Amino acid sequence: MTNNSGSDQSGYLSGSAKEEIDGMIVKGTTVPILFKKGVNNIKIKDLPKTPDVEYLASDPRYKESLIRQGKFPAGVYEICVKVFSSGTNEELGSDCINQEVLETGLLTLISPADGESLAYGGDVVVIWPVFTWSSGGKIPEDGYTLKIVEVMKNQTPETAMNGNKAWFEQRN
Repeated sequence: MTNNSGSDQSGYLSGSAKEEIDGMIVKGTTVPILFKKGVNNIKIKDLPKTPDVEYLASDPRYKESLIRQGKFPAGVYEICVKVFSSGTNEELGSDCINQEVLETGLLTLISPADGESLAYGGDVVVIWPVFTWSSGGKIPEDGYTLKIVEVMKNQTPETAMNGNKAWFEQRN
């Protein structure tokens, strides 16, 4: 983002993504941040708080893909970002891009569903649960890696996958 005002400005960003066929998928808004005069390179990890995100698509694959993999499933998207003044909520600028996301060899977990317990009724845990997967395209040459980690309280699945010790991991 480029702040051409000649002075630092407080504002916030509002972003959205619309898929060509399914329509509006997701919207998000940051907390107010300071835009220094000149060029500002803004990354989510540098924000003081994770943006508020609203998943609007009726198809759960969009939310699952964004949460689990940090990217959109295959499709054609219009991604827009608007900058607003913190004080007046006046739109200061905007930009949109069209982006095609191609199919990859990613797998999607079908069953058990996200958040579903692997226990029968009470405390009886399924020793050998059956997992059902759907392939998103061509299988990579080196196959897939199955990695299972514990997601701790107040931890996102992405953080757990990147930082926690694997309970189980098998390549190819």
